[in-house]
Amino acid sequence: LFGIRAKFLGVSQLATEDLAESLQAADDGAAGGSGKTLLLDSRAPEEFAVSHLPNAINVDYKDPAAALQIVRETSPRRVVCYCSVGYRSSSLAQQLSAALTDSSDAAASQSPPPLVANLEGSIFKWANESRPMVDGSGRPTEFAHPYSSMWGRLLRSELWKWD
Repeated sequence: LFGIRAKFLGVSQLATEDLAESLQAADDGAAGGSGKTLLLDSRAPEEFAVSHLPNAINVDYKDPAAALQIVRETSPRRVVCYCSVGYRSSSLAQQLSAALTDSSDAAASQSPPPLVANLEGSIFKWANESRPMVDGSGRPTEFAHPYSSMWGRLLRSELWKWD
């Protein structure tokens, strides 16, 4: 976590506890970001299919323009990006923040830009804390894709599921 914070100094980091509390609010985290918080999962589709946070939208962190379009279409108050441990999602959060605070983009919008944050520890920390996740069919699951055998060491081994 320290390395990710050091690499992405300008990116806000959101604690899993804080996100969990906020998502318990009745109108937050609605599908497609119609609530206050839009959840963007920046992992590969095969990782997303194993598990993701409920109501999250899968985006390619290498295509911030597509993610930006989703943000513009849903007009959330807050965007929370996550991946396995936080590197890909911090990169996406950094790019989204820059695009949303660009003076020409802000001038075109009639509302203030949403706050953009990275979920610190991302889905590995979320899963290790036994927080709610769903699989690609929307069924509750406790498993998470370990990304690789090296990075998977940050995820409790009994939670590993490759596909």
